[in-house]
This record gives sequence, structure tokens and C-alpha cells, in this order.
Amino acid sequence: MAAQLRSASVTSSWVALSSLPCRNVSISNGTGADLYIRKAAETTSGHSITIPDGGSVGISVVSNAAEIQISAAATGPVTGVSYLCD
Repeated sequence: MAAQLRSASVTSSWVALSSLPCRNVSISNGTGADLYIRKAAETTSGHSITIPDGGSVGISVVSNAAEIQISAAATGPVTGVSYLCD
């Protein structure tokens, strides 16, 4: 499958990434604020990763980018989240 580059707007509420078949998701934060990510099935408070503005992270998923949820420290919506699915 070919890599698919996408962008997303984000708010302070958790939202899943687009439903795209993939095994790895690379996320880049250019929002101007902290970006939080978590596995969609993990809703326990404090079980998230913080990506500072300008930072990035790669995450393995089972089969789909929608397994990852994002939210932002900004009240938003803000743009600047890019992610690559491959």
C-alpha cells in the first residue's frame, strides 16, 4: 500500500484520525501548542503522549489510522497536524 499524507484540524476534544488502512502512523505537530495522542481504546486519564509544537512521533497500529485519537492544548480548532500512514 502507498503511503498517504494527510492533515487534520484539532480541538481540545479527542477525535480519531481518518480511517485509512496502514500499519504505521507518523504524526507531526505544527499547531503552536501541545498535541496529545492516545490509542482510541485507551480512555484512562493520563494514558496519552504529549507531542510539543514542532515535535513528531511514529506509532505502530494494528490495521488503521483511526486506532489513534488526537486532541490539543489549544481551544481550537487549530490546523497544523500532519500525519503519514504507511
